[in-house]
Amino acid sequence: MLASGFTNSLGAWATAVAAVGTLAAVAIALYRDSWRAARRRPHLDLSFAEPRRASSPAGFSGGIQGYLSPVRLRVTNAPGRDTARDVEVLLSAWWDGKQPSGRWYQTLDNRPLPWADEYETGLDITRATLAPGVGRQMEFLRFGRPHDVQRVLAGKVRAKDFITPVTPGEYSYASRWAFFVAPPFDGTTAHTLESHLRYRVRLLVTARDVDAVAYDAVLEVAATWNPDPASGDGSFKLRWRGLSRAASPTAPFSL
Repeated sequence: MLASGFTNSLGAWATAVAAVGTLAAVAIALYRDSWRAARRRPHLDLSFAEPRRASSPAGFSGGIQGYLSPVRLRVTNAPGRDTARDVEVLLSAWWDGKQPSGRWYQTLDNRPLPWADEYETGLDITRATLAPGVGRQMEFLRFGRPHDVQRVLAGKVRAKDFITPVTPGEYSYASRWAFFVAPPFDGTTAHTLESHLRYRVRLLVTARDVDAVAYDAVLEVAATWNPDPASGDGSFKLRWRGLSRAASPTAPFSL
């Protein structure tokens, strides 16, 4: 009788131990799969495509064919990760008058930036797929003669096109040296970077099934230009601080 009870008790313990072992194996497998999935999730970084171009003076010509030069960003998916799908960068921008009051005015709110390759061919595609270890350039700013900038913002030409100047009297936007390439353009100053203002930008790097990552920067422009169409030329410099990762997309501005 005692032996039978002991056998039954031992069997119950064995069943319990087997059940616990099964649950532990399942939990380990689930944790391992989740850990592997997290390790392989796309990791997207944002940088200037050409840092020297962004921080050094760049010349532009006022001849018959005035070209609006680009300052671009690069989005890169880290090696060894899964392919990133529907990658998109959203731009928000604010300006202030460089006054100690510290009051900022928002001009753009989560506006998608187009990828450089498609934009050059006349398209405004804002989402792309990035394989592991692959980076692609996207539009950020274009700069050049004030009149050419204004023509783009007014929707008369595309930023990628060469532009023929008109008459000297039509150069009436002398403070508008550059603009954010975040179409559609409506002819207002919402996209413009002007030399007497300072700009904050927040760039959200987004992709399917991946948390958005925020980058912050402060921008100023400095430019010189001769408005004579016969010999007009000039130089443009973008002063920037940051393009550093913020704590989260909803965190206060980090710069």
